[in-house]
Amino acid sequence: MKKLTIFLIFLFIFQKNFAQSNLCFTPVQVTPFMANSLVFSFAKADFNSDGVQDVCCESYFGVSLLLSNGTGSFSAMTTFSLGQIISTVLTDDFNSDGKADIAAFNPNSNKVFIILGTGTGTVQSIITFSTPTSPKAITSGDFNIDGKKDLAIANHTANSVSIYFGNGTGNFTFSNSYAVGTDPSVIVAGDFNNNGFIDLFVLSNGSTQILKGNGTGLFTVTNYGSIPANILIISDINADGKLDLVYTNTYGPSIYVMTGNSNYTFNSVVSHSLNTGYTTCGGLYAEDFNNDSKVDIVCSSARISSFSFPSNIEFLAGQGSGVFSAPMSFSISSDAFYAPSGFIPIDINNDNKLDVVGHTDNNPGFKILYNCNAVGIKEYYKDSDNTIVYPNPANDKLNIIFTSAEKEITKAQIINSVGQVVKEVDLNNNKQINTEDLPNGVYLLSLRAQERSVKQISKRFVIAR
Repeated sequence: MKKLTIFLIFLFIFQKNFAQSNLCFTPVQVTPFMANSLVFSFAKADFNSDGVQDVCCESYFGVSLLLSNGTGSFSAMTTFSLGQIISTVLTDDFNSDGKADIAAFNPNSNKVFIILGTGTGTVQSIITFSTPTSPKAITSGDFNIDGKKDLAIANHTANSVSIYFGNGTGNFTFSNSYAVGTDPSVIVAGDFNNNGFIDLFVLSNGSTQILKGNGTGLFTVTNYGSIPANILIISDINADGKLDLVYTNTYGPSIYVMTGNSNYTFNSVVSHSLNTGYTTCGGLYAEDFNNDSKVDIVCSSARISSFSFPSNIEFLAGQGSGVFSAPMSFSISSDAFYAPSGFIPIDINNDNKLDVVGHTDNNPGFKILYNCNAVGIKEYYKDSDNTIVYPNPANDKLNIIFTSAEKEITKAQIINSVGQVVKEVDLNNNKQINTEDLPNGVYLLSLRAQERSVKQISKRFVIAR
């Protein structure tokens, strides 16, 4: 009995740690909503005030808005024609009404578009203003601490960053311009010295600049060596309260991390290699995908070995100290040439777990990888029990172990996410349930006795193949 108890304790700990360091996503699903061009830029917000995140993205001559239905797909897709090809979208509240808006630009016409939302999934108005030269990247923040969102725009032909102050109505006024390196292509906003003022980090061709903010909307430009990247994001990946850098170089074999010191300096770069033969592509995010309160990293990748590129979404599970597990790959396409063009993490089925919505050129439909990770799924039961259900996530078999005398438990029901009983099993002679006929998803296992007065045990589990 002592050996059995030790084994079960070890099994429980192993399962818990295994789930926390691994991630689970279902095979890719294609939605019926079609893009009319390759989609490289995505953003997310709740555009219709229903508590569920929606998606906006660039579209041919406009911006498309996809409203989530809260059950794992989209209920509607609307495209706002802007008459020009859009290269980047950004979401924020630009008119201070508590409703999500969109900023987009066309690099060839020097036009910036502010699409003001109504909070119902429709557009209130579209405001347009011109920049002096071709915009290449955009970010937002309250640079002058007046409670209104401002814009910083990197201009690739003028080799500058322009600051525009918002007046809280969706309109912007030019404030100042700062010279940076040649062809600035990436700009991110964050407080890199923890003084409460927003700074800007700019990637130029062969150089990097930090624009140190003073809280009045003015900046001081400082050169910061060279970072060989074309995608860069910021996040506190090691939970020390300081902003870190995460970046990739398209078609490079690694993801790179530089932890911050909160004084405009960063520690030596640490590289994390992708699976052999794969290189990074568009899209890079730092989010918590397994609800363990630790930041994970996700990017797209492709195996560039032929004209037809098999492509994946790559996840690096964070350990909370800036350390990441080996990459886990989930296929999004077997033959997408652009591999994929773009993607975004979003909780599309409102289960408090981040899924992935993306796009590839081999199918115009938007693609979804559903998060089926078991970590963070609460177990509900009427009283304390020592019942173990494994493996979780399950594939074709689900095993049940009672670590105390649960002789009265003789029946098992499996209930799907909409409350339907999809399987009922007699447990008298077998403590293993065949699940090979059940589709991927989240289920409730209800264990009970013939006698209704005896306690019932309920546990959540996931099927993922």
